[in-house]
Amino acid sequence: MVTIAPKLNDSSLPKDLPRAVRVRPRDAAVAKYIKHPLTKVGFNKNDPSQAAEWPWDQFTRRRIADGTVTVVEPDAPAHAEAPAEHKRARSHNE
Repeated sequence: MVTIAPKLNDSSLPKDLPRAVRVRPRDAAVAKYIKHPLTKVGFNKNDPSQAAEWPWDQFTRRRIADGTVTVVEPDAPAHAEAPAEHKRARSHNE
């Protein structure tokens, strides 16, 4: 059975896309055999679940569309995750 991935239209994509994107392989077999053809960046052989940084190009978009790799969302800055805790001033009665 042949699955045809939907065609990605670059004109419909936002203009503020990054030049590179972090991707994670679908499984260990993908991690073992796939590399980005231009940059030659593959996945960590010791830990295939680690993400790799690939350029945002047609190859990467096609691998995302066919499910070979998934995009890893960037981590939010630490200060944005939880508000800073303020220490309560101690009164002289305590």
